[in-house]
Amino acid sequence: MKDNIKGSILIILSTIGYSIMPLLSIKAKLNNNHILSILFTRFLIATIILWAIVLIKKLKFFISIKNTLFIVFISVFGFSLTSITLYISYEYLSSSLATLILFSHPIIITIIEYFLKKKMIETKKIFAIIFTSLGLILILFTGDKINVKGLILTIISSFAYSLYCIGLSKKEIKELHPLTINAYVTLLSSVSIGIFMYIRNIHILPSNLDGYIASFNLAIFSTILATVFFIKGVSLIGPSTSALISTIEPLLVAILGVAFLNETMTLNIILGGFILILGIIILEIDFKKLKKSN
Repeated sequence: MKDNIKGSILIILSTIGYSIMPLLSIKAKLNNNHILSILFTRFLIATIILWAIVLIKKLKFFISIKNTLFIVFISVFGFSLTSITLYISYEYLSSSLATLILFSHPIIITIIEYFLKKKMIETKKIFAIIFTSLGLILILFTGDKINVKGLILTIISSFAYSLYCIGLSKKEIKELHPLTINAYVTLLSSVSIGIFMYIRNIHILPSNLDGYIASFNLAIFSTILATVFFIKGVSLIGPSTSALISTIEPLLVAILGVAFLNETMTLNIILGGFILILGIIILEIDFKKLKKSN
């Protein structure tokens, strides 16, 4: 029981860390910082700290050339692309709406894995896809008109994150310590985002102290601690329960957006978000295990 409580608390803390990410990033942007400068500096700070931890703890970090190329691929076309498109989408969509659309990634993963592995989709997954699709339709096609550019960016972000998650499930990658993987991902993300900004002629570093403070807080709370807490929480209560608790993230993002960014929540976003999250919960619940316990 103690492990369950401790694990649940850690997952909640991790979710809070991820939930404050849009708030801190958008606040820094409103204080005359380019939002990608915040993203780059966030990953740069996280990279320095994570590699210091890896070296101090003497974690294994030497990997084969094949696995190195694979990590480069999922870092650049998975995690970096997710981050860039999501951050730019904040220019066009509310943080809560962008987060809700991104949260459809478990369903995208299910569909991609079906085509890759050619396995029948379980009944619960079919229901999850239906609920998630209905939620997205309600969010996107009813109520106020949604910015098309912002929508495309968040859809790309969700697909890229799905690619990243599928990549992490590779056996050779799973054998590495999660902190080592995170250290590689943040390093490669910093490099790829920096190159993207250089090509687009965007100032790489924040313009003022507010930007550096936001980047530091994002690196500590939304990158390092959020990841460490999540890894430890999963080890205590398992991935399914952790994923279920994590579904409170869009709600927390919405509350913070309304409270501190003057964002508005329309009825269609509230109802659609509820149906979408219900679909994710259906996907994560182990009904066979529940049936046996009863």
